[in-house]
Amino acid sequence: MAALSSSLAISSVQQLQARPARPAARQAAAFMPVRASQSLQGKVVSTNQSKTAVVEVATLQVHPVYQKRVRVTKKYMAHDEQQQCSVGDVVVLAPSRPLSKTKRFTVDSIVKKAQ
Repeated sequence: MAALSSSLAISSVQQLQARPARPAARQAAAFMPVRASQSLQGKVVSTNQSKTAVVEVATLQVHPVYQKRVRVTKKYMAHDEQQQCSVGDVVVLAPSRPLSKTKRFTVDSIVKKAQ
């Protein structure tokens, strides 16, 4: 009985080692989070919170199967100390130290004011 269980253990270890990488793991690598060293440009979609602006940043990524460029949007919480942003402004976000659970950027400058 012990010989049978040891052979099963060896075959299961070999199967784990021979298993190819899962496609989901490769796709997850394509959608890695933005590094904190990058400055981002986006549009302010909300200023309801005190000293915080929610900025939507759009990027183009190539679809892994169809090779078509797809627009991907992501929302970032940014610190706005003077509360100078309004909804619709185009702003530049600068990386900063973590200010809260979700805030990792500060509003660096306003590129275009909303009308």
